[in-house]
Amino acid sequence: MVVRQVFVIFTLFFFTVSPGQSEEGDGIKAINFVATNWPPFTIGEKEPFRGIDIDIAKVIAEKIGMKLNIKYCPFKRCLMDMEVGVYDLQSGIAFNEERAKYLEYIQVPYGDVSVAFYVNKNSAVVLNSYEDLYHMTIGRVIASYYFEPFNSDDKIKKQEVYKESLLLPMLLNGRFDAMIGTSPNLEYEILHAGLKGFFKKAPFHPEGKVLLYFAISKKSPLMQFKTEITAILKELVESGQVQAFISKYR
Repeated sequence: MVVRQVFVIFTLFFFTVSPGQSEEGDGIKAINFVATNWPPFTIGEKEPFRGIDIDIAKVIAEKIGMKLNIKYCPFKRCLMDMEVGVYDLQSGIAFNEERAKYLEYIQVPYGDVSVAFYVNKNSAVVLNSYEDLYHMTIGRVIASYYFEPFNSDDKIKKQEVYKESLLLPMLLNGRFDAMIGTSPNLEYEILHAGLKGFFKKAPFHPEGKVLLYFAISKKSPLMQFKTEITAILKELVESGQVQAFISKYR
């Protein structure tokens, strides 16, 4: 009977204290930050992680007095884990209503990217307008939000991969006609893959920029620090510190 009581107490304790919380239950002690490999914002799939977002996350954790735990996962998996509260914080997130159901966006955009299509340098593919997309297959990263109506246009043939770097060899080998990505991310991938000069931007590209945000899982205890994190990020942007981080990776 005593053994059974001890087992029950241990089981209750184990499932009550979640990662990042103290044993006394007095709140979160570490930020579990999830990062995709999306240079130059997040670089690497294992320690040591680098990148603009990593530098920002380190400052946020330091200023609110917490340890920063960084984990890698593919983008779609990251979103799934954030939805159920496995991780506390994610970056490089474009806003859309579906994600806002489970992500609390920090309403201070810290950067932006532009959407572009790329084709092989010597390709005869013609991509001068949106209508041209209906006659080709486009490589894209799964779960990425580019622009409307492309995101929801089921009439366009799309071949999906789990990270941007995989698009390069597939386009080079003719697996699809063009790839969609974000600038400067794809340029960074192309340069570091030694493929500069193998691709060219298509004439057609959507107008405007895609703003990037940090976001907290709505199931995370980090939600109680939303106001502090917003103020920290606002200060980093307005002081020019974020721009200094960006300059490091150019």
